[in-house]
Amino acid sequence: MPSLHDAIREARGALTDLSRRHQQRQQTLAARLNQLQHQLRALPVPEAPAPLERAAAAQPASLEQQEAELVTWLARLEPATTTGDQAVPALLERHPTLRAVVRQQLLARLAAEVHIDPADWPAVAAELWQGLPGSAPADPHGPWLDEVPAALRPLLEERWLQLRLQRWCALAYGAKLETYFQDHADALAQVVFSMIRLDSQGTALELYLRLLDEGAQFNELARRFATGDERTTLGVIGPRRLGSLHPRLRTALGRLALGEVHEPLQIDQWFVLLRLETRLSASLDPALQQQLLEEMLEQDLAAILAGQTPPHAPQLQTIGPQRLFPQR
Repeated sequence: MPSLHDAIREARGALTDLSRRHQQRQQTLAARLNQLQHQLRALPVPEAPAPLERAAAAQPASLEQQEAELVTWLARLEPATTTGDQAVPALLERHPTLRAVVRQQLLARLAAEVHIDPADWPAVAAELWQGLPGSAPADPHGPWLDEVPAALRPLLEERWLQLRLQRWCALAYGAKLETYFQDHADALAQVVFSMIRLDSQGTALELYLRLLDEGAQFNELARRFATGDERTTLGVIGPRRLGSLHPRLRTALGRLALGEVHEPLQIDQWFVLLRLETRLSASLDPALQQQLLEEMLEQDLAAILAGQTPPHAPQLQTIGPQRLFPQR
């Protein structure tokens, strides 16, 4: 049986051998690292791309390239399961996010059709650059978006898109604007009215009779009994566009004369008392003109994405989603 001294001597020998092998390993690694550093220094250093090459590489893909990539990706992701003219609308109905992408592509195509006359560019550029440092580019057709700071680019891209879409709408719908306005004049009128919402039909009938027979003050009853937000305004609401109101409210207010109180009206879980205070006819001012032009565009886009004929500009069918995503 080995003695304790023999065991200690054997352990010391093992430690010495382990230390020697560790040193050899470190020397080998150091030599390999030195060799790799020499090889790295010998490699040629690539030249930086020229400014024009960098700008070209940063340019966004064209509409056609974007749409081609989308078609390829879509064909891989989900082969068509429907046929005929409704294949694309059905696909967009199943994928709301894809529908938003296609809608954005349609808007980009419309904007691309707009040509800015050089004589109009100074006014357009002033609006485009409003509130931003520096000066607008002299030429709208050059690569000016690539030359602005990256932090400003998204804002300018969105403004540039909206300005061109406004011009497209004015050209496509301008001749139809007056007729559209006349057809929707009632819904565009604004009203100020007083309202009391109650959760009891009996209370509503009691307050209605008090208003008719006892000459009670509508705003005082609203303050005391209303269960909706109108309690804080003493019942007064508006001005509001008639077309933006609940259909039953719109119909009831359309029948009332100024100052007249409507009998209790049930809307959802409420029993409602109404009195018409003011009716303001719509005026086709610049703000309303722009609102109606955008409304007509939205209606046409909705029709295109649903596979239907656009009601206001049938020519939009030539850039519909069937062109973006032809049948496979």
